[in-house]
Amino acid sequence: MTPVEAAEALSLLGARTAIPIHWGTIHPAGPVWTSMPFLTEPPHLFARESARRAPMTDVRVLSPGDSTVVRAVPEGDSLLDSLGIPSARTDRVLV
Repeated sequence: MTPVEAAEALSLLGARTAIPIHWGTIHPAGPVWTSMPFLTEPPHLFARESARRAPMTDVRVLSPGDSTVVRAVPEGDSLLDSLGIPSARTDRVLV
């Protein structure tokens, strides 16, 4: 899934919060990889596209080792709940 496709998925799912992961996970050794936009740009493209396609979604781009707190969705108030699918609830994400 591309960053643009992922942003469109937010719109379809009605996500409240999104945290892009698995970007730049395979890169050359050493500091040179930070100057390679194809490894560092995807989460920022996702955030820009999400702002346009799903402005109700809070997109958080985290660096490796960062963490954030996500407000749990009240029981019965998610798309998965409306489909009868149990969903995991969390209040902290560590990348």
